[in-house]
Amino acid sequence: MSVASRVLDLLVSAIIAVFALLTAVSGLGEFHWAAELLTHFRVQATVAGMLLALMCALLRMRKRSAAVCGLAALHLFPVLPYLVPSDHPRSEGLPSVRLLQINVHTANRQHEAVENLVADRKPDILALLEVNERWLEALAGLHRHYPHRIERPQNDNFGIALFSRFPFEDLHFRRLHHDGIYMVVGRFSFGSTPITLAVAHPVPPAGPAYSALRNEQLDQLSEILRSFRDSEIILLGDLNTSPWSPVYRRFEQSAGLHNCARGFGLLPTWPTGFRPLMIPLDHCLLSSGLRAVSLEAGPEVGSDHLPVLVEIVPNAPVASNEARRPTSR
Repeated sequence: MSVASRVLDLLVSAIIAVFALLTAVSGLGEFHWAAELLTHFRVQATVAGMLLALMCALLRMRKRSAAVCGLAALHLFPVLPYLVPSDHPRSEGLPSVRLLQINVHTANRQHEAVENLVADRKPDILALLEVNERWLEALAGLHRHYPHRIERPQNDNFGIALFSRFPFEDLHFRRLHHDGIYMVVGRFSFGSTPITLAVAHPVPPAGPAYSALRNEQLDQLSEILRSFRDSEIILLGDLNTSPWSPVYRRFEQSAGLHNCARGFGLLPTWPTGFRPLMIPLDHCLLSSGLRAVSLEAGPEVGSDHLPVLVEIVPNAPVASNEARRPTSR
């Protein structure tokens, strides 16, 4: 074997060893915050693994290529439920509600882009995250289309607001385990079917302390949502975790909800500044009596997050089908 061949062999072996190490560490996401961060990049790891396997195959390193394919499959497996397409039929006679969630990013000043998106998509309910006084003043023109609203502006990236075309019952804020972090909770109806809508924005897992705090906030959020068993549930939010994370999976199971993104493909929403590393942090989760008939990530509006637009219908005909739109109870 020539010197060049040996160097190439060592280089490929080193790359495979690093990939195997990162794969192994990502399997410890349940136990350590840094390992959990790696789990958010399953899609990127799958692509990297397949490219590495292809390189090995071209270099006639068949055993190594097969081994790397196996490692890539470990990353691909939790992503598959979101990749496999499924039908989302629209049933005649069912009311629907269109919801738009936008993490506007407090420092962002492209207010007009947000206004234009709302005017174009015309959601029934608009959930805004990271709003401050400047944002709410700039969007005051939306009030004529959304007469029902609740607002809590803050300058720390945790302001939150909800605008609605129709009235809610008992629309209010609830503190989410930490001073300064609040969620919105309210109730409306599909005919006689009560719906609880929640909008939440836990802290980002930037280090061990914030990671632990985010997990505590998700635990409290699931406890709050479980208290609404007398209604169907819609949860919108930048949850600062992705579906591939064990933290997210534990939350979804505990809350008794499902992510409506399954079957719609990959919908990464953050960070918009570097597309190859984008991951889905903005979610819509539903209880079993609801389903999504459309879901998409919206265009850029100057934020580091993409908007999320979803249309939801009940799984079965409601008791009264006369109203085609949601009503207050």
